[in-house]
Amino acid sequence: MGPQGVEYPAEFGFVCRLVVLDAVAYKKSKGLIPASAEMLPIPKDPKSPGIVTADDVKGIMKMEGLSEIMPGDCVALHTGQGNSWSNDRYKTMTSEQRAAARAIFAQGEPGFGISACEYMASRDIALEMGDTSANDAQPFGEQGNEYAVPCHTRPPGSSRYLEPGERGHQVSGG
Repeated sequence: MGPQGVEYPAEFGFVCRLVVLDAVAYKKSKGLIPASAEMLPIPKDPKSPGIVTADDVKGIMKMEGLSEIMPGDCVALHTGQGNSWSNDRYKTMTSEQRAAARAIFAQGEPGFGISACEYMASRDIALEMGDTSANDAQPFGEQGNEYAVPCHTRPPGSSRYLEPGERGHQVSGG
């Protein structure tokens, strides 16, 4: 996979400061999602609160009383979508409830917008992770629905998206 591939940490390991971004608590504190919400909504348009922007990342850091994201940090995003299939819940669900959880998962996922990925790339993070499959907002991001998972398909700082088969720097650890 190359000099930045996942096989290197798996073989040698690494140490980093873990920065956990609770996007659910932050969006609740701003009144963007209901106080009873357990997860961010799946983005249906570019203004959806299910999209975590660079400004959101900075706001979450401030809300949590954390210092600036630094080079080498690992960043984890909590969107709440993992609640849909967590083992403690999934094992106790009926077949109808499991089907409903799979249907939610199939619609897309809340997550980082391109501005957040570009911001984290500028901070030279080591890894991003979260409770969704890709950590990128989809099917809509800050720029609309033309490109799913923008952090995986657009190199940070580039105005050009990758074509199928092309490879570029991936911000995400996924």
